[in-house]
Amino acid sequence: GFNVHLWLGLLTSVSMLAAAVSSLTLYAALLLTFRPKVIFATAYTHPAPAETGGLVARPAVMALAIMLAGSAMLHPGAAKAQSAPATDAARMMGESLKATKPLRSMAVGRFILVNPAGQQRIRQTTSITELKSDGVNNRRVTRFTSPADIAGTAVLTVENAGEDDIWVYLPALKKVRRLTASSRRDAFVGTDFSYGDVLGHPVEEWSHRILRKESIEGTPTIVIESVPRDPGVATATNYTRRITWLRTTDMVPLKTEYYGPQQSLVKVYSASDIRLVDPTRRCFQPMRQTMKNVVTGHTTVVEYASFKTDMAFGADMFQPRAIERGF
Repeated sequence: GFNVHLWLGLLTSVSMLAAAVSSLTLYAALLLTFRPKVIFATAYTHPAPAETGGLVARPAVMALAIMLAGSAMLHPGAAKAQSAPATDAARMMGESLKATKPLRSMAVGRFILVNPAGQQRIRQTTSITELKSDGVNNRRVTRFTSPADIAGTAVLTVENAGEDDIWVYLPALKKVRRLTASSRRDAFVGTDFSYGDVLGHPVEEWSHRILRKESIEGTPTIVIESVPRDPGVATATNYTRRITWLRTTDMVPLKTEYYGPQQSLVKVYSASDIRLVDPTRRCFQPMRQTMKNVVTGHTTVVEYASFKTDMAFGADMFQPRAIERGF
């Protein structure tokens, strides 16, 4: 007469086992797919206590880590399968940076600043770049030649393995001043590009994963999501997430979406008229680049009239004291 109790006990055991397995596998997979903001938000409003070594562990994040660890123990092969795409994504982002960095270049172009009403301001520029001996980092001088209110202003940006250098020459003050590292989030000479956008975002400061493959106007691309590895990167850049569309054939970025501290879309970058400017190194240059601020409605368009890579520059041209004079 105990059959009902036996079946009830068996049903309870099966239910508990199914709940445990789904919590360690299905639930974790759903979290990684839909990425709810309460867990994956990277904006931090409180500094990390010193005794924690600068790391703040939120309960939801800790719970996710525990579930993922359990999932890895149940399916050890799954962890290896997930790490490979992450490695591929980081490699692709590294190739993307190299694909747009010729050994040396000189460009003549203009910045077109467009306000929400469609009114334009045009700034003529000449710039020179040189790849440093490490083959990864760049140094660039951008000089504005017109209109009169900005003519003579020059910016020197130097990418480093550590903290980047930013120097600005203001002709009205006849002085070169060095900007702090926090200036990476500031507007580049009043445009919709930040100094960080101009310098480029180091691959190692971000975690990358492949989202999907899709086409932009018939061009196949790989879509990669990048999130800061630590809160300091999010603070320095003012970005909590970037989504980049890389052209499949050469990893040239065609489009990038930038998300701010509230995980909302703040800017959209797009590139067009992409030309092979250095066949030897397989380097490309978008002759037209657009950065639209979706919050303010303001847009900056960069157009190049000429772009030459067969140039030679003296090393002193990329020194702070040299940007006071012309090329």
